[in-house]
Amino acid sequence: MAAQPDTLAYRACGSSWAATRLESARWRSGLAMILGLTAMMTVQAVRLTRQRDEIRAERDKAVKLTHFLEQVFGGSDPSEARGETLTAREILDKGATRAMAELEDQPETQAALALRHRQGLLRTWV
Repeated sequence: MAAQPDTLAYRACGSSWAATRLESARWRSGLAMILGLTAMMTVQAVRLTRQRDEIRAERDKAVKLTHFLEQVFGGSDPSEARGETLTAREILDKGATRAMAELEDQPETQAALALRHRQGLLRTWV
């Protein structure tokens, strides 16, 4: 390595070694910032994916429950009662029994339906 002439710029930096060291520190801090941001964005992407999946599952559960209740109440044909009075409670009981059989592979939906059914029964008793 050739010696540099004694200039004002050389004296301001102290030496070429100090300038190289400062430049190296800048690169390392920049790289650390980039890696940190990448890690944060990855964690955020994982969280958003989980939230999206949970929201979709809840939406699907609500749609299935709504569809099922529409079938239960839509299928309450007065001619099916054969002259007897068919109450909403009987329709719900029949629907709940059917739901428990049809939704065996979906325990969360079963639980939601059972909870709503029990809440409805409690309101009629009070």
